[in-house]
Amino acid sequence: MEPPTPLDPQPGERSFPVVPLAACAVTLALQYFLWSHVSDDAYISFRYIDRLLEGQGLTFNDGERVEGFSHPLWIFLVAGGTRLTGLAVPDIARALGLACSLATISCLFASRRALASGNQIATAAIALLLAFPGFHVYATAGLETPLLMFLLTLGTVASLGRREPTTLASLSFGCAAITRPEGLLYGLFWLGRKVRAFRQVAILLLPLVAYQVFRVTYFEAWLPNTFRAKLPGTWGTLFGWQYLGQAVTAVGWPFFLGALRFRGRAGLKDFQTVFRAAIGIILAGMLFVVYAWGDWMPFSRFLVPIWPSVVLLLASFVVTLGHSTRLLTLLVVASTLFTYAPQLHRYARNEGLDSMLMRGDDTLAVGVWLSKTLKPGSTVRTARLGGMSYAAPELTFWDENGLTDRAQAIWISKGRVGGPASSPVRARKPDAVGALLVPAPWSYTEDEEQLELLRSRYSLVAEFPQGNFGEVHVWIVDSKRLN
Repeated sequence: MEPPTPLDPQPGERSFPVVPLAACAVTLALQYFLWSHVSDDAYISFRYIDRLLEGQGLTFNDGERVEGFSHPLWIFLVAGGTRLTGLAVPDIARALGLACSLATISCLFASRRALASGNQIATAAIALLLAFPGFHVYATAGLETPLLMFLLTLGTVASLGRREPTTLASLSFGCAAITRPEGLLYGLFWLGRKVRAFRQVAILLLPLVAYQVFRVTYFEAWLPNTFRAKLPGTWGTLFGWQYLGQAVTAVGWPFFLGALRFRGRAGLKDFQTVFRAAIGIILAGMLFVVYAWGDWMPFSRFLVPIWPSVVLLLASFVVTLGHSTRLLTLLVVASTLFTYAPQLHRYARNEGLDSMLMRGDDTLAVGVWLSKTLKPGSTVRTARLGGMSYAAPELTFWDENGLTDRAQAIWISKGRVGGPASSPVRARKPDAVGALLVPAPWSYTEDEEQLELLRSRYSLVAEFPQGNFGEVHVWIVDSKRLN
């Protein structure tokens, strides 16, 4: 029988629920402004889920078994919640994401049981988490981010003060392995050199092995299709310097300022305890950002899952410094808000590509129009796939970014040999094209060859604004229009 973990109630321990309750209240209040902001990418998963529940399998288009998602556990949980409740898929996804975010706060509060200065550390960590805009934005964006964040936080807190891996932590990291493509990396870094913990290793690997058997059998592929389509650096900056630079600016400076005074101090036990439990997760997250070069989504999306572990480590460091914990915590809160203030301003005004793509309503409007205008079974080519395809389930969508299209993904992974003219989805001559007009070099109007093709075969029949950044222009072959 395993000894209790920090998440287990301790005999005779008084609980102080004011902090987590207040934190949950703040989180819920901010969702008044964010609830309708569903990422366009999330609608890709929602289309898979709807088709699964309708008996069409894990498919995006009829007759195509392509794994155009990278978070199977999230897919199955949202599908299960939809089946049980009868609510719409987007509502279940947002509710589940919010529940995972609130559970993450509870996990941070539970960490106090394993630490001598636990109440101070847990309170500071929760305050630092609430100051991070990414925690709130992604709570209900419809993506798998809050689920992965909860699983990693649960595994970190369950490991506090433990010399050997626990079953709860192993299971958490095992589930993380089928929540994100890099999920297994967190578990391996957390496990470290404890290769003799065969039972925990088996628990860690079991979910991934089980899903891998399903993947090879069902999709006839060893990796998700997104692995080919999302090449490192496609939508990010050099080795994720913007992601990591923002994070260091926001919460990293206390480590630098306190390093000299920290050395040789007494009372390092809490920091050492948190360091041993969290450092593997933090390093794994940073390594993935370096590999992927970050991505287009705002507020350091790839760092959101490890942020609770980061602030827990930072809080234990701040408390160990022995000075005014409240003052230092407030300074870090201020630096976090200051660092992300430009993105917050742009996001509130719905300006820029990243903000535009975090509002799914604009593409939903395009999809509704297409559904009313095109005959069922018509084909549409577009680079803005999510909301458009979700709102027009009776149409076939061909993805220029290759996420849900195997041939296009292979072409992308080989370096787009032959240029845009060799794109497989262009060669299929779709019935309609949803082209993105933006003030950027990759706007469709900058591609003379594509413009010539569109003008020769299609008519520009509709224009839809996309935030305050661009528009979707819909070109349709005349014979496919309905009267």
